[in-house]
Amino acid sequence: MRVKIVLLSISVFLCACAQATSTAVSQPSLSTAHQEQPAALSIADTTPITASQTRYYIDPNRSLAQYSVNEVLLSSFEGRHIVGTVAADFGGEILIDWETPANSRVGEIQINVQELQSDSKLRDKRLRTAYLESDTFPIAAFVADHSAVEFPKTLSSGAEVRFTLPGNLGIRDVVQRVEWEVALTAHADEIVGSAFTEIQMSDFDLGPIKLIGLLETDNTMQLSLDFVATTTPADLIDNPLLQEAAAVASVSSAPDFFNDVAPILEANCVACHSPGQIGHSIYALETVADAVAVADDLAFVVETGYMPPWPVSDKTPAILHERKLDNAEIQTIVDWARAGGKIDGSLETPLTATVLQSDSIRSDVVMRLPAPYTPHTTVNDVYRCYMFDPQLTEARYMTGFQVIPTNLAVAHHLTSEILPRSTALADVQRLEAHDSEPGWTCPNNTSGVAAGSFGDGMELSNRPAWTPGTYAQLFPGGYGVRLAKDSVFIIQMHYNTSGGTGPDQTELHLQLAPLDASIRPMAGYDMYAPVEIPCPAGLETPQCARESIVGTPNSDPTLAKSLLGRCGRTLDDYRSQPADNVRSDCLYEIDIDGEIVIASAHMHELGKGFNLTLNPDTPQAQTILDIDHWDFAWQGTYSFATPIPVKAGDRVKLTCVWDNSPVVSEAANASNLDSPFARRLAQGVALLTGVRPVFAHDEIDERAYRYVSWGYGTGDEMCIGSLSFVPAVGTLNIETPMHVVTPPRIGRLIILFAIVLGMVATVAYFSWRKRTV
Repeated sequence: MRVKIVLLSISVFLCACAQATSTAVSQPSLSTAHQEQPAALSIADTTPITASQTRYYIDPNRSLAQYSVNEVLLSSFEGRHIVGTVAADFGGEILIDWETPANSRVGEIQINVQELQSDSKLRDKRLRTAYLESDTFPIAAFVADHSAVEFPKTLSSGAEVRFTLPGNLGIRDVVQRVEWEVALTAHADEIVGSAFTEIQMSDFDLGPIKLIGLLETDNTMQLSLDFVATTTPADLIDNPLLQEAAAVASVSSAPDFFNDVAPILEANCVACHSPGQIGHSIYALETVADAVAVADDLAFVVETGYMPPWPVSDKTPAILHERKLDNAEIQTIVDWARAGGKIDGSLETPLTATVLQSDSIRSDVVMRLPAPYTPHTTVNDVYRCYMFDPQLTEARYMTGFQVIPTNLAVAHHLTSEILPRSTALADVQRLEAHDSEPGWTCPNNTSGVAAGSFGDGMELSNRPAWTPGTYAQLFPGGYGVRLAKDSVFIIQMHYNTSGGTGPDQTELHLQLAPLDASIRPMAGYDMYAPVEIPCPAGLETPQCARESIVGTPNSDPTLAKSLLGRCGRTLDDYRSQPADNVRSDCLYEIDIDGEIVIASAHMHELGKGFNLTLNPDTPQAQTILDIDHWDFAWQGTYSFATPIPVKAGDRVKLTCVWDNSPVVSEAANASNLDSPFARRLAQGVALLTGVRPVFAHDEIDERAYRYVSWGYGTGDEMCIGSLSFVPAVGTLNIETPMHVVTPPRIGRLIILFAIVLGMVATVAYFSWRKRTV
């Protein structure tokens, strides 16, 4: 006998499900654990049915199982109570003793988790394999503890009775005590009833679930059963309901896949979900069959706004080629999926990306590594430099570029510098001569080539770069970066081997244009803010002391100290900030008249929010770029549909926000969906162990809490905002379009005031003396 019941929230999504944030007490295997539960009643083995007793069998055609849980979508901070209901295929028996109700019994209820089904086939598969481990533990079971049941003293046909039914619920290899609140009405030939209980997902090592950038759940889940039991044995009852549930609903007005749905997927989704791209590991969209298999999930992610990935908030001015679906496109996908994801054609038909202009450049020059390079796995962060020579025969404008890593499992980011060949060649040859592999090792931000640096952000930008989630960069029409005839690119590739291994042979493609009046030169500038992120309050470990970062492989304490001075900050500005909302900023002044045409942002995995504001704290304040839900996997460079005019003297404020807190939901704070138990448990585990879960797309990497400052590794942090300007016609010095504004510190002001006051007093004294003499 079996009962089909959805035990987990809709919030567990796709293959990106994070592991549970809390660990239940270790239990024996399910088969062993069930033997250790109170003996399960096998009604068939009890004493013969007396004249006062009736045996009932749950009717699967008229019974339902239901779960509900609080869920918050991080894309909107909207809280909702998710309810899922499926037809139940129960395997329970109930024995009613009309004369002596205390002798009534409930048989063991078994749950076949291999038959788990909800509104998402892919989610169900993930739950069965990663969480429920249904291949090893196919059956979950509830065994009632009748010794603790207080049945009503009297029973009469047609009268409702209520009682508590305690017992042990076993899921996988975890067994926990639960209590069902039961209400039922018994008749001579049937019972109509319901049962309700609450479980803590963490008790069963199943949650709560936090999916970075998408959603998170409360820890508490409600389970309920609505059942009808009759005197007809279950194996003699036909069950057409289950066949109907398995059949795909037919909606005559549903969108046609090939005419309506496929063009939307091919224009917005397929490129990222193709082999070798970042979305392919979550689910593939290579053929029509792939789309049909994840139809429910496609509807879910587009309806919630999670896909296509577009982290820019509505505060930002209009961006060219937004990766966003309009309401009609979203509704088309949703209607097709809810109608069963039907197609009228071959499942083997390939899906081909129809690349948008923003994702496409003309590859006038293609440069690649001379041979594949496999990063060593002895350390997580590997920095490798190469020289790419476009071999120009004359000076040209670069009007676009594209970086194509061939192994996204290890590619972390790429940055570059543009140097004259005459300056770089000797150093490059010397460095390559001491390294037997392609390129040479270059730590952090240093290439080892004279007169060049990936630097502290205070030099010309608009150089080729790549971060996860970025594609081709096509500069807005009529703009370009001037390349001299002997220009070469010094490339630094940052590899991180914590998520994979294998060779990479990154390519750099350039789109070029002649030097003529139709192209206007761009000036770029990188802005940095200090990074000083303390541990959560109360966590006292050696790693939480700022001194612990000195000498670590990827840290840059010199730059960290320099940025504090440049931006007029001290460590005291960060010590008292809450760990879940550490904020840093820096103010810059624009030195040229012109227009801002491109903006971009860069942080690492602790990033929470990012903002660039023009002329802050004035009536003319204007948002340049705002990202309120940062996701390291979806970074981008944004070209404005209408350039933003600026004048010399205008100021730009760069702000970064990080979250280095225990696993306590910012979304729950925002929506008042609070689980005190989950919060206390998460905080307690974090503070006792000094370990924080760091979420990626489809895994959790547990890392020790530590003080985080400026650094180049994945576990370090950065705060970089970049702007590209088109200077006003006639502007000569376009290579220094901005400078940092260092506010005077109060101590310096006091000293300066004292000096001035002293000078004034001295002059006044001698003037008085002269008059009196």
